[in-house]
Amino acid sequence: MLAADGIEAGPFERVRDALTQRGAVVELVAPHAGEIRTRNPDGTLPTAHSLLTAKSVVFDAVLVAGGQQSTDLLRTRPDAAEFLRQASRHGKAIGAWGSGRDTLTDVRSGDDAARKDAAAAKGAEAASDGVLVDEEASEQFIERFATAVARHRVWSRDESAPATASPNR
Repeated sequence: MLAADGIEAGPFERVRDALTQRGAVVELVAPHAGEIRTRNPDGTLPTAHSLLTAKSVVFDAVLVAGGQQSTDLLRTRPDAAEFLRQASRHGKAIGAWGSGRDTLTDVRSGDDAARKDAAAAKGAEAASDGVLVDEEASEQFIERFATAVARHRVWSRDESAPATASPNR
């Protein structure tokens, strides 16, 4: 999962626990190693990897966790955008909930991906390109994401129009 200081701990823990129960190994990737602060007072979460050294190609999928402060920070970081672009180019399942949708939409702008993301956020089925977004980390979202990850790759994803990040946000 991709996150930064200001992550919403409750939804993160719910998603992590649900995916772990399904057999996934969930690791937190952040701008720095060690720990990130949660939105909750005095809360922290351990990070497994730093964006400085982690590459998304070694993961089966990528989720952008919610939390406005966290996603605002990620949206300013070219390394976070590149992490997501690599995952997309390699056909990985990608998901985001809450404010994480904005981070993902920034990276995916340039084709009609933002429209697909918006449709998925309104309860539509998962986009055929393996990108899932939702307003919250609901059980339905978690189940759809787990199903996308189980497919291993999304070979139908169109990567002909490379996405660009908006680092000035």
